[in-house]
Amino acid sequence: MPKVTETITWLNVPAEEDVPAEARELWDKPLEKLGFVPNVLRVMALRPQHLVTWWAYMQELMTGDSGLTRHSGR
Repeated sequence: MPKVTETITWLNVPAEEDVPAEARELWDKPLEKLGFVPNVLRVMALRPQHLVTWWAYMQELMTGDSGLTRHSGR
């Protein structure tokens, strides 16, 4: 079956080979888990440094030392 490509935006989303390796590494985990790269990561690759910075920020928010726990203590 031929692969169907779909336009996700009017933006010229870069092809995988045009994305710097540092940003492309961030695509590996969702590609492995989901079988595709979510559009938000593809579009953010227009500004690879923004993607890398955003990812680092998200990781710090989700896993950084905050003094909070996952349990509410109820």
